[in-house]
Amino acid sequence: LQVDRVVIYRFLPDWSGEIAAESISRPEFSLLGRTIADPCFQSQWHRPYQQGRVSAIEDVQTAPIQDCHRELLTSYQVRANLVVPILQADLIPAASADRRERLYGLLIAHHCTAPKSWDPWMPTALKQFADQLGLALQQAVLFQRLQAANAELQYQVEVRNAELQQLLSYERLLR
Repeated sequence: LQVDRVVIYRFLPDWSGEIAAESISRPEFSLLGRTIADPCFQSQWHRPYQQGRVSAIEDVQTAPIQDCHRELLTSYQVRANLVVPILQADLIPAASADRRERLYGLLIAHHCTAPKSWDPWMPTALKQFADQLGLALQQAVLFQRLQAANAELQYQVEVRNAELQQLLSYERLLR
């Protein structure tokens, strides 16, 4: 992509978020671990991303965006950005056949040193990567649930074995 920063922005329950992972071209562009609250986004803009919206801004200074959003982007040295949603399939099946997804976060490419013209293939490529990331996150959740279920089963087996040992001891004592 030849950009200065790519981040995974993970949403918190109040629609603020944190930078969960990043790749940067220079150390001064790091945002890793920061919590960011964008009042413009929190009020309404998460809904279009829930529906798959992709946003490409070539120049933050001239883009038709809200002033509060421009100020936020400028405060993080963003001159251009490309934003795609990271959607994660619901793990509880819906009653209907519709596949439901929840908005986990955003995969965002930032260019910090100058405006950037996004090549037509870039949004598609970033969206495909975000889709794969959403699947990987879902698999990680399923794996954690499987581990927890296995641990519970192991505990139940140990408890049952202890009970059986105790019954065998009583039986021997009675004989």
